[in-house]
Amino acid sequence: GNTLYYVEINPVEDASNNATTAANITFTTGDTQPPAITFSPVAASVNFSALGNITITFTEAVRKTDDTPITVGDLATLVELKLTNNGGAAVPFTPSINGGNTIITINPTSTLLHNQVYYVEINPVEDAANNAIVATNITFTTEDRPAITSFLPAAAERCIGDDVTINGARFTGTGNPLTGSTQPTVYVNAVA
Repeated sequence: GNTLYYVEINPVEDASNNATTAANITFTTGDTQPPAITFSPVAASVNFSALGNITITFTEAVRKTDDTPITVGDLATLVELKLTNNGGAAVPFTPSINGGNTIITINPTSTLLHNQVYYVEINPVEDAANNAIVATNITFTTEDRPAITSFLPAAAERCIGDDVTINGARFTGTGNPLTGSTQPTVYVNAVA
C-alpha cells in the first residue's frame, strides 16, 4: 500500500572542509502490492457442503490485466472449477462478481459430488495500480453422504399409518404416511 517515508542527511564536508547543510525529504510510495486473496472454503477444507457456493474475495477491487472491467462473461475464463486437480474434468458453474469487484461467487450448476476433492483457480487479475496476482488455486473436499444407521419399521414391514424413523450421521427424519403412495418428510442436514 501507500507508505510515507522521511529521509534526512546530516551535514558532511569534503576534503577542503566545505560543509553541506542538513537536508530532508518526504515521499509516499504508490500501491505496489497485489490484492490479497481469500477463498471460501479455505484451502484443504473438508466437509464443505455439496450445496454450497465458493467465493474468492480480494482486499481491493480487481480488473482484467488489460485494464478493463471484469464482466460476468470474463469469469468463465478467469475462474476454474474442476474435479480433483488442474487436470480434472471441468465442473459447470454460474459465476458472478459483486458491484465493488471484490467478491467472485462460483455457484455450481448442480449439487457437488459427495466426498470429492475439488480444485478452484483464479487466473491473473490486477488492482487499479496494475499490481497483478499470479494464478492462485486451492483444493477442498465435500462432505460425505449421510449414513443411515437405523430405519423403523424394518424394510419388510408395512408402514402405512405408522410413524417412520430414520437415523444416521447428518440424517434424521420421521413421518406418518397415510397411504402406501405417500412418502414421509425426511430431513438430511436439516433440509427436507
